[in-house]
Amino acid sequence: MSYYHTCPGCGAALDPGEECSDCNQNIEEDREMKKGVTKQELVKSLEETLKLTREEVVSLELTSRHEPEDTVIIHFKGGDKTVNISMDSGLAIIRDVSRAITY
Repeated sequence: MSYYHTCPGCGAALDPGEECSDCNQNIEEDREMKKGVTKQELVKSLEETLKLTREEVVSLELTSRHEPEDTVIIHFKGGDKTVNISMDSGLAIIRDVSRAITY
């Protein structure tokens, strides 16, 4: 039986209950948008890219329910899907919207 666990982010061997300080820092940095880029700009760019696919995406709409700009509505030719993007980084927004389209 081992008395350590491995960090899933970088593979470091950690003591029981210990969190990886390197990966936690990277997670915090990943939650932020790139300086000078707004969620609206990212969603608009993603919309243009998705229109080039066969997924029948008509548009993406950035809306607010609880926090400023925390929801994306994906408008398809045959209906809509809503995606929560609260606290998401730019990459997480792309990932969450892509998952909603494929499932």
